[in-house]
Amino acid sequence: MVSRKERLQKIWHQHDSRRDHKPSSMRQAAAWAVSDGLLQLPEVDPIEILADQMAQAVREEYRTDSEGRRYRVNHAVRATKSGVQYTFWGVMGYAPHDHMEKAFAQRRELIVGENFQQRNERWKAPGHSIGSRLQR
Repeated sequence: MVSRKERLQKIWHQHDSRRDHKPSSMRQAAAWAVSDGLLQLPEVDPIEILADQMAQAVREEYRTDSEGRRYRVNHAVRATKSGVQYTFWGVMGYAPHDHMEKAFAQRRELIVGENFQQRNERWKAPGHSIGSRLQR
């Protein structure tokens, strides 16, 4: 059985092929998929939309301490309960120690994973071998 992600990836590649592999936005791809009947518009939960917007806003909130160091104010911890993923937010300086510890560990894992993936993609891109990068 194909997962939702795999289905969306397949639809993306169909869109990409039809555009002769010219870069396009996901909005263009989604509109094309809906117009071709490959996807249906989802029912919208306005609270979910507002929660996503609020999460994005608090994720980007920074302050500067008395020594001039910039830091993120709000920190998220992802947890799964009964198969459903939740994100709990805490404010630095007020959130319990265990929340902040988990938030920092998850953030560190995310950064390491992103850096590893970026390294793999850079070295495997056509015309970019490890040797060619070192010779520059």
